Order: sequence, then structure tokens, then C-alpha cells
Amino acid sequence: MRSSGTLLCLASGAAFGAMAVFGKLAYDEGATVGTLLSVRFGLAAAVFWTLVVAEGGAAEVRSLGARGIATGFAMGACGYAAQAGGYFAALERIDASLLSLLIYTFPTMVAAGRSPSAASGSTQGGWSRSRSRRAGWCSSSPAPGPARSTRWEPRSRWAPRSSTAPTS
Repeated sequence: MRSSGTLLCLASGAAFGAMAVFGKLAYDEGATVGTLLSVRFGLAAAVFWTLVVAEGGAAEVRSLGARGIATGFAMGACGYAAQAGGYFAALERIDASLLSLLIYTFPTMVAAGRSPSAASGSTQGGWSRSRSRRAGWCSSSPAPGPARSTRWEPRSRWAPRSSTAPTS
């Protein structure tokens, strides 16, 4: 039983990797995002229910409460279907190789883009201010000094923070 799960995971990974290629071929034949999603989820539902019935899991599905069924449906219909729709819509506009690169590296980009203040639980600052300062881009900050002005001035990462700094 354990090796069959491994084989199913490998088959799933291969199918997911080939999805972009088959999506591009379908677009060449005139398919739309809606058509691709309908065929994809229709085939997946048929295979899923065939496996559930073959393994004798229909009784377990019947024992689920209304809340569990509603949650599963919402996650699939709203969450995963939206993600898959976005994937196929992007596939219409960019190359499959670039899309795969973005899909698989996006979690790393998000993790690398977290600000130190977000990691520590602080709500002050935020992503854009901390990232822009670290990258050396100009950020808007109030004029420094004891008598703060209501005027906002651009300040570079290397600009002095004293109120005697020349402004343009």
C-alpha cells in the first residue's frame, strides 16, 4: 500500500508539471480558461469518486457533517479553483517556462520579502517602508528634529537624519 501512495504522488507531480504544456496546446486549439477548468475539475472529480467508491470510503464521506462538507467545497470552489483559473489565465499571456518559474519560486520570494518588523510581530513600519529603505530607494519620512514639520520629504538611505541636512 505504501508504494502505491508514492507512485500516485509521482504521477501527480508529473501531471502537474505537464499541465502547462497541455494548457498551451489546448489554447492553440481554441480552448478558453473556462473550458480548461471545466475539463480539469470534471476529470479530477471522476477519478476521485472512482477511487473513493473502489476503496469503500463512501460511508466515511456520508458521515461528514454539513460544516465539513461546506468547508471542503468552499476551499475547492473558492480557493483552489481561483488559483487554477489564475494559473491558466497567466498561461495565456506568458510562456509556460516563466509561469512555472514564478509558481515554484513565489513562496521563496514571499519569505525573503517579509520585513523584520512583520517577523517580530510589530505592526509599525510595514513591508514597503522597511524594504525600500534597505534597498536604498527613497522613502517618504516626516522631517526630523524636535519641531516636526507637516511636510513630507524624500530621504535616501544614506542621507543624514539630522534637521541640518540640506533639502532640495
